Amino acid sequence: MFYDSLGPLVPDVYAVISGAPVAIEVQKSKISINEITWRTSEYHRAGINVLWLALYNDKLHNEKYSPSAWEKWCHAVYFGRVYYWINDLTVEPFHFSEYQLYVEESTWFESGGYEQSAGGYYKASKRYKTLAAGVKVDIATHFSPTVKKEWHGGTVHIPNCRNYSDNQKAWWKKA
Repeated sequence: MFYDSLGPLVPDVYAVISGAPVAIEVQKSKISINEITWRTSEYHRAGINVLWLALYNDKLHNEKYSPSAWEKWCHAVYFGRVYYWINDLTVEPFHFSEYQLYVEESTWFESGGYEQSAGGYYKASKRYKTLAAGVKVDIATHFSPTVKKEWHGGTVHIPNCRNYSDNQKAWWKKA
């Protein structure tokens, strides 16, 4: 039986789509990066492609968005996109781009009467991102298995993994 071979893993949905085994994880609650990394590694070990989905929400269309740690992790795993489940088999991918904060200019006087000023420029926010929505896609027809090699970047560790991702070109890149 399928679940016997996965041990403690129980995906929200398991399906064989166009011959590819796929575990779909719809993440409604907080999950640690260690847990998502471990589960992804275990699916890879079992030869199963995994699709991590976040729940669609209205905040995705705000000027700025504060992604959770696991959303940032998914962004790295899925080649610069995070999938948000809308309904049925429909998901909308989003790309996280840099969000610019404006630092107000201020002026002050130091002892001795020397005037100083700072600010009046933009800087990249560490917390917020600007989102770029991709075309809504159907899990059964617009996705295919992909393999990602282990990767480290800063504090992010992505294990070797088998993903299930859409085949849209990078819509956020300018031609």
